[in-house]
Amino acid sequence: MPVVFPGFSWANLKPGTQPDRIPCNGGRFLWTQAWNVRPVGARMLKIAMFDEVNESTAVFKVAAKRQDAPDQGCWLPLDAAGEDLRSDWYLKLSSEITKRFRGEPGSLVFPLPFPARCLG
Repeated sequence: MPVVFPGFSWANLKPGTQPDRIPCNGGRFLWTQAWNVRPVGARMLKIAMFDEVNESTAVFKVAAKRQDAPDQGCWLPLDAAGEDLRSDWYLKLSSEITKRFRGEPGSLVFPLPFPARCLG
């Protein structure tokens, strides 16, 4: 089973390291991996790592903006690369990938991030 992930950085665990060792590109990195395994016959995949905040590969909700992150420690928020994403963007993107793998309707085009103001 192929494993895909949002990107990678040691910045949350090792301050002073390169913040974008494997850039997330606002989810485009994850999306591209998922669709690169489809044509070679993958019928399922594992989206890693749900809770790996220290490696900046977390799919669950994380700080969207610097001001949303705790003052203590070193945290890499979603806006570190200039993206304006909701805190649950990678959950939403994972859901879209899952729908397409199940054959549910949808476009194979990368979905544009929905505005952060829609948090509701």
